[in-house]
Amino acid sequence: MRIFTLERKSRKMKQQIKLTALTFMTLIMVACSSELPQKAALIPLPDTVNTTNDVFVFTNQTRLVVNNKVLQTGTAVFNEKISRYAGRPLEVVSNYDEAKHDIIITQNKALASEAYVLNITSENIRIESATAAGTFYALQTLLQLCPRDILKAGNHSSFKFRLGGMKIEDGPQFAWRGMMLDVSRHFFSKDEVLELIDYLAFHKINVFHWHLVDDQGWRIEIKKYPKLTELGAWRVDREHLPWNARPPIEKGEKATYGGFYTREDIKEVVAYAQKRFVTVVPEIEMPGHTTSSLAAYPELACTNGPFNVMPGGLWPITDIYCAGKDETFHFIEDVLTEVIELFPSKYIHIGGDEANKAEWEKCEKCQARIKQEKLKDEHALQSYF
Repeated sequence: MRIFTLERKSRKMKQQIKLTALTFMTLIMVACSSELPQKAALIPLPDTVNTTNDVFVFTNQTRLVVNNKVLQTGTAVFNEKISRYAGRPLEVVSNYDEAKHDIIITQNKALASEAYVLNITSENIRIESATAAGTFYALQTLLQLCPRDILKAGNHSSFKFRLGGMKIEDGPQFAWRGMMLDVSRHFFSKDEVLELIDYLAFHKINVFHWHLVDDQGWRIEIKKYPKLTELGAWRVDREHLPWNARPPIEKGEKATYGGFYTREDIKEVVAYAQKRFVTVVPEIEMPGHTTSSLAAYPELACTNGPFNVMPGGLWPITDIYCAGKDETFHFIEDVLTEVIELFPSKYIHIGGDEANKAEWEKCEKCQARIKQEKLKDEHALQSYF
């Protein structure tokens, strides 16, 4: 799979996600007309595509033939989409009847873990893969070859799609194919996040980098520190103003813009992503980009505040966790313990960017920590942190 690089931080993420989705759908429309495709216009472009003059007729009578339990989980989302379109899923069987025009899925252990072979002939569609992930990606390719209406909800109990014959051999160019969503700067509902994961999986992106914490909002429920979401998840509404021209909260104003994900929300998103072979990597920023948490627990800073959740990008931002206080590290360990419980990802992202050292330079406790640990300077203190 030759993929597009999509990881980029943006202050207009909400608008960009919509544009990204529209771009994806526009390209899919080109790829999936109701006529037989002249060539496979697929995203990402497969390694090899060889077309033939065969035509396979895909109907509601087509069955999924899967005789290996290892591969069955790779068919679930595909069949859910068929069910959403047709009102019922395709029949799943383990034995193949030569008289049927079916989608036949078999295991080929010689293939790489996410690779697949998709062969469309007049008699049947054959898929080979070593793992359920390979099966999943083959079926996403098959969906892209169908008319775009198959992605819409309906009750088309009887359908008939003519698919041009071809043999596709494909495997990922990159093991880590990621996209980041910044929900701190612009909050997205749980349902919007689930929709995005569907788009990612449809285009064989396998990592969802979830930027849950920044100066402008704390978005994940932490049981031990409830004020993180009671206070840190909300800011004064300045959404009508340019990002860098938003004045801070004034006395008497209420913080009304924001939101957060409960532990149950997180579990649902993670499970939804896992079913689509997407790994969710959460990001918990430190030691800078932490104004939202300092607004809730100002004692974790060098100055003890007061702090308010920022409505935009007011520079310079010098708010930072105090590296000289032991309680800072107790807090972070507690937070990450809960985060790790919720996310099965091998990695937890801890940010680390743009940590302004101005407060550390003035803080007696931070300077004492540098001396105690025999560190060179404040930059070494961040490495220690």
